[in-house]
Amino acid sequence: MSSVTISSRYVGKSSMSDNPEETSYYLRIISLFIDVATETVLKAFQYHIPEQNTAQFLSSSDTRQKVSKLLKDKVITKVQYNFVSAYNPNAEKFDISLLITLLINTDLLPPPQKGWGNRPSKSDLSLSADLLRLRDIRNSIVAHKRTAALYKEKFERLWEELEDILIRVNNEVGPGTSEELEQKIKFYRSRSLDGHDESKYSQKLEELWENCEEVSRLQEKVEELVKKCNEFTLFFKETPEKYSRYVRLMFEGGRLVLYELLNKGLSEQGLDLRTVLFSKRDVLESSIVKKN
Repeated sequence: MSSVTISSRYVGKSSMSDNPEETSYYLRIISLFIDVATETVLKAFQYHIPEQNTAQFLSSSDTRQKVSKLLKDKVITKVQYNFVSAYNPNAEKFDISLLITLLINTDLLPPPQKGWGNRPSKSDLSLSADLLRLRDIRNSIVAHKRTAALYKEKFERLWEELEDILIRVNNEVGPGTSEELEQKIKFYRSRSLDGHDESKYSQKLEELWENCEEVSRLQEKVEELVKKCNEFTLFFKETPEKYSRYVRLMFEGGRLVLYELLNKGLSEQGLDLRTVLFSKRDVLESSIVKKN
């Protein structure tokens, strides 16, 4: 792994890790995601909406209604909305979060096997399923924004997963260019990172984190709830309406929040989830009730 020399401002509002190697892993994943993943998803977007028809598609009444609802529901930001609703929108200016959101929410693609609202099955290798996986990877990256670091096992897993997804997506929408993409991915894994990269990535990093602001706010609410509700019996002791809202909040945002908290805990202890689960295998097997 090449050395990294980069200023603390690179990671925006995050604090730098004391481990240069873990910082290097984080920055490499970020650069691969912002550059190569965005480029690949843009190719998929333009494949399903030819560039010359982008403005026509986005200006249609059906698309405008869907995009307005996405803004109202805070799925996209005002800045993203302005890019989409511009007089002559340029898809090359869309960030990866916006591209994925448009592909998922505008009926351009058939839903994955388990639907848009569920984590895709391992056997589902469709473009729709891979878009959901990319969204999960984005959330995983955001989960590490406070320390701007990834331990080696996490980096290797994320890199392998991201590489597999990008190659599949590219093969579907740009056949014949897989070798070029593979070479680019190899380059990003080993290239030197220095202060010159800061101006290129810092703004995009802030945009990526801003687009996930709702996740952070949700996490803070749930963490506050956990402190107050040590026992579920509080649901019955206090005003039911108040705690029913808390419960709904936990379930509606539960997967993303718990995923972030789990990754944070593992990262702080330098542990790998697979190793932890394997070491507790006997406990887990005895605790799980098998369905008939």
